[in-house]
Amino acid sequence: MLTGIFVFIFGLIVGSFLNVVIIRYGNRFFSSPRSECFSCSHPLAFFDLLPVLSFLFLGGRCRYCQSKISWQYPLVELLTALLLLFSYLKLGFSPEFFFSAPLWLLFLSVSAYDLRHKIIPDGLVYALIIFSFGYMFFFRFEASPFLSIFSGPVIASPFLFLWLISDGRWMGFGDVKLALSIGWFLGLAQGFYALVFAFWVGALVGLFLIFLKKTGDVGLSPKLKNLTIKSEIPFAPFLIIGTLIVFFLELSPLDIFLL
Repeated sequence: MLTGIFVFIFGLIVGSFLNVVIIRYGNRFFSSPRSECFSCSHPLAFFDLLPVLSFLFLGGRCRYCQSKISWQYPLVELLTALLLLFSYLKLGFSPEFFFSAPLWLLFLSVSAYDLRHKIIPDGLVYALIIFSFGYMFFFRFEASPFLSIFSGPVIASPFLFLWLISDGRWMGFGDVKLALSIGWFLGLAQGFYALVFAFWVGALVGLFLIFLKKTGDVGLSPKLKNLTIKSEIPFAPFLIIGTLIVFFLELSPLDIFLL
């Protein structure tokens, strides 16, 4: 129990760092060592940066200029803590836990970055590919070396096909590289299940967002005002959700129909 609490709190702290990566990566990651408000540029004290708690105590607003603070901050912190906690509950403090934990942190960073910037950064996805290949080599390789090595390229091939025939309009090349890492991480069968869940969840979310626009309920996000069936929706978060479903819940698409 105490160990789980420690893992959760540690996850909150790591999630706070991930927010810095998501915000500053490729922009000014090292040029601004102090955190500051994006609206008033006031330097933030340590009590303004407490994971989740500062957001709640401040009512989601900057202490100094009262501008709204993005919900990204507490959500990424909570999701990081939950991912590490669930990984610990599933794997314990095993070598697999310590090897998979960076993968989940990278998956979350890529997902949040894609949502924010509509692009998957090369540095993060290449790190994912390296870690996923290492995970495959140490934890899946002995079962079937041939399938283990080719699981990544096979899972990535549908995305590569869509990228090629659409000249990058239907699918970004970052999604191809992300699918490659998922294939090596999960293996061939589970990687395929993750893709199916990703397309299902993506389709449901897309239809729901269009429904919100049709009904005029777009107050939560001004971006929905210009939403159409052809609108660009980042796909990386859906791939990560599919991966989560398969890894933690150990579900297959057939299980859904049998429920």
